[in-house]
Amino acid sequence: MRRLISLLLFFMISFGASAQVLTLEECFEWAEQHHPKSEEKVLLDESLQLRLGQLDKNFLPQLSFEAQATYQSDVTQVNIDVPGMNLDIPSPDKDQYKAALNLSQTIYDGGITKANRKIEEVSAGISKQQVEVTMLQVKESVSKTYFSILLMQQQKAQLLTIREKLETQLHQIRSSVKNGMAIPSDTNLVKVELVKLNNQIRQLERNRLTAFSILEELTGEELKPSRKLEVPQYDLPAGNTFEARPEMKLLDMQASRIEQVKALQDRLYRPKVAAFGTAGYGRPGLNMLSNEFDSYWIVGAKVSWNLWNWDKGGDEKKILTLQQNILQKEKETLEQNLNVSLLQKQSEIDNFREMANEDRKVIDLYKDIVESHASRLKNGTITPAEFIDQLNNQKNAQLNYELHQIQLEKARVEYLLTLGKFNQ
Repeated sequence: MRRLISLLLFFMISFGASAQVLTLEECFEWAEQHHPKSEEKVLLDESLQLRLGQLDKNFLPQLSFEAQATYQSDVTQVNIDVPGMNLDIPSPDKDQYKAALNLSQTIYDGGITKANRKIEEVSAGISKQQVEVTMLQVKESVSKTYFSILLMQQQKAQLLTIREKLETQLHQIRSSVKNGMAIPSDTNLVKVELVKLNNQIRQLERNRLTAFSILEELTGEELKPSRKLEVPQYDLPAGNTFEARPEMKLLDMQASRIEQVKALQDRLYRPKVAAFGTAGYGRPGLNMLSNEFDSYWIVGAKVSWNLWNWDKGGDEKKILTLQQNILQKEKETLEQNLNVSLLQKQSEIDNFREMANEDRKVIDLYKDIVESHASRLKNGTITPAEFIDQLNNQKNAQLNYELHQIQLEKARVEYLLTLGKFNQ
């Protein structure tokens, strides 16, 4: 029964430990969900639908009301003297009044509304893509913080190994003092180094805790400093293209918006057709010679067409073309900068990979050295301190290897972030 309980506790502890492992991709996902801009896409979609709805209303009947009262200095008078006839043609009063309902209906607007719809859709896409640019920057911050924790943990482990060596040396010196082979002040140099080393360890631990707090702020998750961080492992792609980079997509979308604005310029100068109607009441009505209040109505259709605009549309399209050329230059500049960054990251990757390979060779050599010292210790030809010293050297070589592996994976992640692979 005790054995069964022990096995159950082992599996529970193992499961709990594995559940505490934190991955970089989890941090990316949490950070994206936690960031204030994460909900901005939904708001942009809602705003777009409202704006498109407004544009669609351009083809709904437009109803307006107007009323006015005027007094004028003179009115039309008809003074005709016809022999044998007594013509008395009244003149309208100088005070006149009218109230009218005006109804207009756009039948064809030259395609302006359709073009504006496309511009609004592309503009909303640009705003959403700007969110993606921000998200990539957030992930770069998360990656930097995540790997700083990993590196500080590894550096702390190395410092602890050095401290073990110093403590061993201190013990040896104290033994020499007891045997009369050294003076008590000889221990002070080692003690000073131990004080310095302990200060470094404490400072490193404070920095690690600060980095965990930053990671908590970025992800919105409560992360215990005891949480184990997984060292990510990614393969690099065969080709290097920046199509996934959000800034590249953003520049393409901005160029597309300019193209849509160009299309709008052509439509601004097309003929437009509308129907209209007016129902009113006033004095005079449509009969200008009547001094009585009367109702009236008018219906009709009209065509408007700006036949000459001094080529303002052509000038505007030239300006838009220049803006497109500027965006193309910005894209080429960005691509050049990203290529430089890739070359730097590739150099780091090659360097850390080579260092890790050399570390493996050193580890293998120390393995043989430790085995040899273990045999010599058994035969009594070396002291335990000498054996422990070589054992610590082997441990330090292993820590160096793990440190360079972390730096290698950090460079790989930064390489992939440069390509925009984590923004897909």
